Amino acid sequence: MAHMTPKLSYTQLPSILYQHCHPESVSHPEWLLWNDELAAHLDWAGLGLSQDEWLAAISGQAVPEILTPIAMAYAGHQFGHFVPQLGDGRAVLMTEVDDAAGIRWDVHLKGSGRTMFSRQGDGRCPLGPAIREYIVSEAMHGLGIPSTRSLAVIGTGDSVYRESALPGAILVRVARGHIRVGTFEFLAARDRREELCQLLDYSLKRLYPHIEVPDETGSKTRNRGARQFLEAVCQGQAELVAQWMGVGFIHGVMNTDNMVVSCETIDFGPCAFMDTYHPNTVFSSIDRYGRYAYSEQSKIAQWNISCLANCLAMIVDESEYEPLWEVVQSFSNRFQAAWDRLRCQKIGLGVSTESLEVSDTLHNIMKDQLLDFTLTYRSLAGLLESTDIDGSAVWVDWVKRWQSLVQASDRSIKDVTETMNSVNPGVIARNHRVQHAIDAAETGDWGPCQRLLAVLQTPYSESPGWEIFQTPPTPAEVIRDTFCGT
Repeated sequence: MAHMTPKLSYTQLPSILYQHCHPESVSHPEWLLWNDELAAHLDWAGLGLSQDEWLAAISGQAVPEILTPIAMAYAGHQFGHFVPQLGDGRAVLMTEVDDAAGIRWDVHLKGSGRTMFSRQGDGRCPLGPAIREYIVSEAMHGLGIPSTRSLAVIGTGDSVYRESALPGAILVRVARGHIRVGTFEFLAARDRREELCQLLDYSLKRLYPHIEVPDETGSKTRNRGARQFLEAVCQGQAELVAQWMGVGFIHGVMNTDNMVVSCETIDFGPCAFMDTYHPNTVFSSIDRYGRYAYSEQSKIAQWNISCLANCLAMIVDESEYEPLWEVVQSFSNRFQAAWDRLRCQKIGLGVSTESLEVSDTLHNIMKDQLLDFTLTYRSLAGLLESTDIDGSAVWVDWVKRWQSLVQASDRSIKDVTETMNSVNPGVIARNHRVQHAIDAAETGDWGPCQRLLAVLQTPYSESPGWEIFQTPPTPAEVIRDTFCGT
């Protein structure tokens, strides 16, 4: 049975890492979206607060004593430039809750008002970006990709001013943790070595309890803990980015403050799923040089890992510098192994030199012929035994070569089909569909949003009405830039 934790475990850490603060009050709070499935997983009804009490707490009307909300401090490399203090400028960590399996989750708000880390921001979130994160994070969960999840969207009754006045909202999300690479950078930039040791110890116990580090002081224990922690984060991030690329997902802003050491997808701002395939695809309106393009994501993840290693190097013996660097260097091999395995699964083959060559050729064909990434992969299972192949000569030749490789593998067509359909989704949260849901919701029509969310729960299996959500955008519907709402 889940239970409320009266005190945030994060507050056991040094106070430099957070500030106690309550959500700022809003005018007319109301529930707009509620995730019944996630609430049941967390046994939300058994947490000790009614829906009305939660609404009052989240909206800053009345925060019960059992909750001890905080704003978390962190730094970050933003587009490669280090900013020594960022932090939760429009967010608070409300509490933690254990699910039935004993896994602890953070309950976190976005758009809850100003904190000491807000700088010049208003601390608020427009309704559109809140809906976007709700939809895309739940889409990632449906795809089986580690991600923060969305529990609710709350309307505030207040306007948020960007280019124009927009309806305001608060997003309620949960995650295994909100400790970022930037959290370690925050302490490292201030030479707070003892606090770095405490943050490392907390991160290990909270997120990687399977890593056995003796509960004693001393450099040998710290050395081993730091190295094993870095290896765990390195492996987790390598697999996560491979999974992103397998569904054509582009995060958009892989700054170190947007990379959590729990290896979950977090901070869905200028993110999107590709329609037409191209390795240089970018959706962020501010990524003018393609730093966070689709094909660059693994390189940036490794760069972020190196930033984490630099922080850990401050608290280990000099003899450990080289082992830490070796972990950083291992990222490319870890990612490539995960990506090669997945992209071969997507065409129903085992990993081999020829399979990888066939995969590369397919990507080149998709790029040259402007093919839809998701639909091209999903269609392959239906071509396994086809002799009537439509398309260009290059495409027909590729299909025939691929078919011969599948036939030579001695696996049944049923087995190959099931494997491919388990990793090639039929539906994704296409940008124009997400925007359509947002536009409708802003007029009070939540039907498109609810229908899209229902289909995204089972993206690998056909469900009623999913055909309409498979359709790529028309030229007029293409959305090339997305925004985070800050």
